[in-house]
Amino acid sequence: MSTEANKLIARQFFEATNARDGAVMVDRLLAPNFRLNDTPFDPNEWKELFTWAQTEVPDWHFTIEDILAEDDRVAVRLSVSGTPRTHWRLYRTNGQSFVSRGFCFFRIVNGVIAEVWDQFHELWELQQLGALPTPQQAEAGGQI
Repeated sequence: MSTEANKLIARQFFEATNARDGAVMVDRLLAPNFRLNDTPFDPNEWKELFTWAQTEVPDWHFTIEDILAEDDRVAVRLSVSGTPRTHWRLYRTNGQSFVSRGFCFFRIVNGVIAEVWDQFHELWELQQLGALPTPQQAEAGGQI
């Protein structure tokens, strides 16, 4: 596939996420042996994770800032925002919204996503949500 076709598949991944359409993502975009950060995901497991995420963070939204492709790889720099209802990354939250930035790297094989590696600024997210103190709060001995 062309690099432009591969970039389109990566864009469709985030469009399906923003549209809360896990079925399209799993049925059309992900390979049966899909891996996230080197962990294999059964399609049903991915649907369960996706359902939990859209329930816990109903206003979750991804914005692509940059997208580059070479051969079967696509790199995406993006931002994500949302308001977790009760928990985020195993921490109880305070009902506030967060904005984070990160990277996703896709490997596209035969028109579907075989692998994704992602990394987001998790510390910054947790500080915005009140789950961890900011450096200023920690220095001042403040409580969250």
